[in-house]
Amino acid sequence: MEAEDRKYRTSSARVGGGGGYGAVPPVKMVVGNKCDLGRELRQVSVQEGGKWAKDRRCGFMETSARKMVNVEETFMGMFCLCIVLVTVPSSLSSCH
Repeated sequence: MEAEDRKYRTSSARVGGGGGYGAVPPVKMVVGNKCDLGRELRQVSVQEGGKWAKDRRCGFMETSARKMVNVEETFMGMFCLCIVLVTVPSSLSSCH
C-alpha cells in the first residue's frame, strides 16, 4: 500500500485542478480482491483496506473473482455513481 499511497499523493495534486463549471470528480474505488481467502492468508485486512480507502475519500469493496463475489456489484456501483455525478451536478458534494 506504500507505493499506492505515493502514487495517490502525486496524482491527487493533478486531478480535478480546475474545479470549474461542469467539472466532475473522478470516481475512485479501492477493491480488495480474494475475499474468499482466510484471514491468515491476507496481506491487508478488511478494516485496514476500508480505512485506507475512507481516508482518501474512495469507495471500498471486497471481491472474489474465483467465487464471483461482488465483482459485478463493484462495476455497477461505480457505473451508477458516474451516471449520478454526470446527470445531477448538485450531488457532487454528497457523493464522496
